[in-house]
Amino acid sequence: PAYRADLPYMNHLRWDPIFGEQAIPSQEEIDARIRALVDETGANLRSLRLLESMQVNDKRLQLKREKAKAEHPNEDVDLRFPMKDLRPKAIQRTANGNRNMLNLFYGLQLLWQDMVSTEKSLGIKYDYVIIFR
Repeated sequence: PAYRADLPYMNHLRWDPIFGEQAIPSQEEIDARIRALVDETGANLRSLRLLESMQVNDKRLQLKREKAKAEHPNEDVDLRFPMKDLRPKAIQRTANGNRNMLNLFYGLQLLWQDMVSTEKSLGIKYDYVIIFR
């Protein structure tokens, strides 16, 4: 579950009307609509990642999780990094928040790596890079 997803105001989230009338657009519909809107502006969309969840594949993080599991075998491996809040009422939301934070920054890292790879393959340097979240 998302960080604090159980709070009442979270029941009022709505999709932007540009995605149509359906309650929850599919990943394919979102991708197609965003690409069409960017194309209408004449801009060039090089990379688009729509992630519900992500498996963070980083050796340093894997080692940190293995160490956490060895030191605290009865705890969630994401409870103590990057944030640490061991109050009983905060344990689950801290672990979820940590996973969300890791996913966010890992996703940004992947986008940046895509950009650097594209610059190298095209032999150019971008003047501007915009990352929307």
